[in-house]
Amino acid sequence: ADVPAAWLAEEVRLTDIVESCGAVVPRRRRIETVDGVEMMITERIAGASMLLRALADPVEAHELGQRLAHIQLELTAVPVSFALPSQHDRLASKIRRTAMRHGDEWMAAIDLIPDHADAELVVCHGDLHPRNVIMAESRDVIVDWFDTSRGQLAADVVRSLILLDDSIGEFADDEAARPALMAFRRGYEEAVLALTGFEPGDLEPWWIVQRVARLSEGIGLDRRASFAEALAGAINRR
Repeated sequence: ADVPAAWLAEEVRLTDIVESCGAVVPRRRRIETVDGVEMMITERIAGASMLLRALADPVEAHELGQRLAHIQLELTAVPVSFALPSQHDRLASKIRRTAMRHGDEWMAAIDLIPDHADAELVVCHGDLHPRNVIMAESRDVIVDWFDTSRGQLAADVVRSLILLDDSIGEFADDEAARPALMAFRRGYEEAVLALTGFEPGDLEPWWIVQRVARLSEGIGLDRRASFAEALAGAINRR
């Protein structure tokens, strides 16, 4: 009920765009009002989220992490629509929200967003983690396209790694879930580095940018001091 109706319309619009590009998304999207609340209705997908699959079978978790990397790389093969928002603009907007809520000093992170003038731009999900992949019998369906953009793959990879790290922290006290998620993350990182040929230096510039952007979502506030230190270090190294 706290999601503005305009956000739903925007998610439908963005999902329409990535579907037209060739991404596998929930079909038959529409907005309806149910008990006075506007909702996005889609096809019902018969399957479990990748997260539930990983938690149900920790032995399989490492392999599922690799599968997520393949899904992410498959997105780079679909044509990029310039109707999608700019990744740079999305990150800058989130950093501005972080600064509005937590102090002007965070605005410096905008200047650290790597230039994309000569970079290859691909379809980036923007929030790709195992909760947002539904494993149906014949296809893996990606949901929650609200943060999608045209941008650099390295930024999307770092965002996914951060989401996985935060998920591990979320299940810190769960003796069964934490090892499964750690195995999932290892599988994802190993596969994505092997598939892309990225070196740590290719990803490093995006870490503090994505972390500051994530603060706008209220995630990581307990680690603001360490992020502020990392931001200051990145600025000094420029």
